[in-house]
Amino acid sequence: MDARYDPTHLAQMLGSVPYFRSLQQMDLQAIVTSGQVRHYHEGKPLFHEGAPCAGLFVLIRGRMQLYKLGPDGREHIMSVHEPVTMFNEVPVLDGDVNVATAIAGEETIVWHAPRDAFVDLLNRYPA
Repeated sequence: MDARYDPTHLAQMLGSVPYFRSLQQMDLQAIVTSGQVRHYHEGKPLFHEGAPCAGLFVLIRGRMQLYKLGPDGREHIMSVHEPVTMFNEVPVLDGDVNVATAIAGEETIVWHAPRDAFVDLLNRYPA
């Protein structure tokens, strides 16, 4: 594994995300181990709008574009994310479908936790 993505370094990166800032390094490392690092090529979708919740993502490297289908049937860019940013948290919290489609804007690396794992984390770390 690339040293930049070992649990200790990933925990430091996640610690820069506002939702995780109040947690101790040991807790962040436990959170990191509940997910996994994933690589996506440019143009590759991570998840699609309206599909069951894909889980929680933290963008570690690259760029992520979130699209939403407009009333005209065309995709519209909702937001563009750069590291280190968390996304898809709303469906993870409410258990609903993905609210947008996420597509890698370039070679991208994310940390991903499936919804079930994230709900377990919320129970363990309510802060």
